[in-house]
Amino acid sequence: MKSLRHPATILAGLALLVSLAGTGLAAHRYLVTSTSQISPKVLKALRGNAGPRGPQGVHGHQGAAGSARAWGSIDTAGSVMAGSTGIASVTNPVAGVYCINVPGAVSGFDVAFAGGESTNDSTVDGFPGVTTVVEVALPNGSCPGGQFTVKTFRVVPGASTSAYDEPFFFMVP
Repeated sequence: MKSLRHPATILAGLALLVSLAGTGLAAHRYLVTSTSQISPKVLKALRGNAGPRGPQGVHGHQGAAGSARAWGSIDTAGSVMAGSTGIASVTNPVAGVYCINVPGAVSGFDVAFAGGESTNDSTVDGFPGVTTVVEVALPNGSCPGGQFTVKTFRVVPGASTSAYDEPFFFMVP
């Protein structure tokens, strides 16, 4: 223990303490945390011109075929529009009710999606504020058993909502 009290050891320890304190103070005071702390002319010198564009990447593989059993667009008369698939028949027994027969699908058990076809519905041209509502209904006697029931409505602001023939799209995954 006698060697720790030697003046050279004490002086070396004091020098180490001062140097560590100075380093800690410098790190805290001069730490760069944003570009606003760097001179604009230094930042300008760091920015270079964009390099040449790289080569085109490899094209991906063709995806698997879709698994939807049926999908398509139905017009206001209940006609299946071109490009639709998997739909055996569509009837329009009363205003705003469409019965869709999809072979192999069971209404009430299989999921179906429907939405408004906005390009030809009554919300276009001259009907400001009018909204079309399309919903897939549970089997309720409007359509024969096993068929999907889709109901369409026209909502006019300030008036009552009423069943109305509107075009829509439909899908059974």
